Amino acid sequence: METWEFDVLATLHRGGRPLTPKEPAASVVIGSAVLTDRVDRFAARGPVTREAGPGDRRCRTSS
Repeated sequence: METWEFDVLATLHRGGRPLTPKEPAASVVIGSAVLTDRVDRFAARGPVTREAGPGDRRCRTSS
């Protein structure tokens, strides 16, 4: 596991609830677009899930 992978997974775990990419991006000091790309990579491999946000299908949450 690479450092950035651990950082993203730990941040999502600490959130304790589904998060939008903007929420944990500040914690890992990267932009929300970069975080979205990284979370998408995890979702393709299975450690996290991506779901449409309630009330706004443009927003996706991660858990």
